[in-house]
Amino acid sequence: MDSDNGESQHTSDNKVDQSKATTPRRLSDVMELQLSEITANTIIMKILIRWIVIHQHSFTIVEENCFINFVYSLYPSAKIPSADTIKNKIMTYYEEDKVKMKALLKDLPGKVSFTMDCWTSPSTKSFLSITAHFINKEWNLQNIIIDFIQTQDSHTGSNIKDAFLLGISNMSLESKIMGIITDNASNNSTFMTSLSIWAAENVVNSNKKKQHIRCFAHSINLSVKEALSCLDGEISLLRELIVKIRASSLRREKLSNACKNNDINDLKPILDVPTRWNSTFDMIKRALQLKVALEYIVFHDKDLKKLYRNLEFLNNTELI
Repeated sequence: MDSDNGESQHTSDNKVDQSKATTPRRLSDVMELQLSEITANTIIMKILIRWIVIHQHSFTIVEENCFINFVYSLYPSAKIPSADTIKNKIMTYYEEDKVKMKALLKDLPGKVSFTMDCWTSPSTKSFLSITAHFINKEWNLQNIIIDFIQTQDSHTGSNIKDAFLLGISNMSLESKIMGIITDNASNNSTFMTSLSIWAAENVVNSNKKKQHIRCFAHSINLSVKEALSCLDGEISLLRELIVKIRASSLRREKLSNACKNNDINDLKPILDVPTRWNSTFDMIKRALQLKVALEYIVFHDKDLKKLYRNLEFLNNTELI
């Protein structure tokens, strides 16, 4: 009996130790474990930062009275940081994770493939993102963003090469390049040429033809858009109609009522985007589903009536 009690007590102690050894991810866990205030607030800080980063909240949310009152109602001993502290902590965690990631990549036995893309934001700022893809020692595929660089110069091949090398050199990956996936923009071809010249000058193995991999999704998009060019006129007319309907709350309401009156699912028209060929397919498919309702509101809207012919090609089932 004594032995059983001792074993039971030992098992119970182990459970407590294991739960304390596991970093809580919820505020309720912090309260249940009855940790010291210092430990609890350290954990709360990490949970708070994770929430802010993942959901892209403003740092100043921690200084709003409603947020402060909410946290205190859950954990009266909480130490709520300032917005500046949140910013500094995020940068600290970033640098710590960067060191860990660099150590991980340094010890890789194999090579690394990269995907990269350049774009310009609505505020006209240029960026380059670099993602590393590799198999770790446990034979699991890993995908890690190793850098997100704001570029000051135009997206020429030479400038892209400099930015790319800056990103991978920070992780000591210059000699581990297996392949680089880019879209089909012409500057990526000159980027690979510039990279090959750099590799030759720095005695790094490089093979432009084998290492440059065109993005398959982008290639499909270009191919399908070319195939759809024979329908450019019809598709652009349909697009014009959908833009006008989506831009007006009154017309959207009329479309909704027309759907109900004709026993059609109340769906919203889809507008395609240039970078996704399947969005054009989705736009046409949705227009076919809403065809009767679309015809009704177009016919009864004096401003849209002139666009009635925009729906005519939906009757050509062979064309579609």
